[in-house]
Amino acid sequence: MSMTERIKNEASTIGHTFASIERELNLANGSIRKWDVSTPSGDKLLKVAQLLNVTTDWLLTGEGDPKPSMQNNDSEDGLVSLIIAFHSADKQKRKAILQAALGTTGEEAAAHEAI
Repeated sequence: MSMTERIKNEASTIGHTFASIERELNLANGSIRKWDVSTPSGDKLLKVAQLLNVTTDWLLTGEGDPKPSMQNNDSEDGLVSLIIAFHSADKQKRKAILQAALGTTGEEAAAHEAI
């Protein structure tokens, strides 16, 4: 099953359609249908996952439990937020994010960023 099929199936269980999701989340008309061809940005994927009360991993892969556990939801949202922040940060901020995430020194973080 494709990502858009998973979204469509979950949306129908709560009375949503692609169009209603796009309106509610301020996504471009028809954008969800394109997600099997081009992967959505992390923030858009997270918004849809939260609206449908499913995990982003499940939306992307179809594997695992689609419903987030209360224990893992905060950490998953935190990880996605960290990835989004890292992607949009300048070099200095990336270094700080890596230091915080890895608990490393500046030199170690710079080595990880080079990978």
